[in-house]
Amino acid sequence: MGAPPVLTAQQRADALAKAAASRKRRAEVKSKIKSGDYTIDTVLELAQNDDAVAKMRVRELLEALSGVGKVRAQSLMERLNISPTRRIAGLGRHQIKELRSEFMKSTHAVRPGKLIVLSGPGGVGKSTIAALLRKSGDFWVSVSADNLETMNSMELITSLFQAMNSIAKSKRMSF
Repeated sequence: MGAPPVLTAQQRADALAKAAASRKRRAEVKSKIKSGDYTIDTVLELAQNDDAVAKMRVRELLEALSGVGKVRAQSLMERLNISPTRRIAGLGRHQIKELRSEFMKSTHAVRPGKLIVLSGPGGVGKSTIAALLRKSGDFWVSVSADNLETMNSMELITSLFQAMNSIAKSKRMSF
């Protein structure tokens, strides 16, 4: 390894100031990630035009995310074949795609929720309850007109309205 470059006092001062500004910028970005203001996608876009962000280590980016500590960041990087010393600018397109899919909620992705299957004879209110459940936004609802041999119509109606009332209480909705 060669000797470091010989710098004048002014060049050295300029380099130290630039390094300090870069560290400060990376700290700001990590703070915004922790607070939820920035997502992985935002940081990856910033890295295209901001050299200080581009030189941030991927490990630091991941550890700044809520719910990701050192262990999860390390296992994720191993699973995605990202070197522990890799910087954001050094990520390949496949690694970027995998990171985005790991942490981003795409507008085309299925949003998380609970699947509820409403099944029973016609005329017991399945569609009405399904519409209310869908409106709450937390549920995927499937309606089936199967005959339930183990449950009579009154039991089914009671079960459906109990479910509806518990949802109403959790959402503070009224039916």
